[in-house]
Amino acid sequence: MYYRDKLCGEAMLKLLCNPDRRGGFDCIQFQDLKAGEPHGIIENDAVNENGELVLFGYLSDIPRIHRFCNVRQIFKA
Repeated sequence: MYYRDKLCGEAMLKLLCNPDRRGGFDCIQFQDLKAGEPHGIIENDAVNENGELVLFGYLSDIPRIHRFCNVRQIFKA
């Protein structure tokens, strides 16, 4: 997801950079998901109805997103 250089994009960036508000944003995203597997092989935040792992990744989480993608590629091979 990306945000254009407009007022709404600026508002979303402020939301994501504020830890207290970002928690609320995470709760909204989590509505249709189950709790993740914190000690699983692949780092994740949630699981969807198909059992697929979900990661809430933001720009400041690039190393975490990278690890998630790398491990998924290993298990697809």
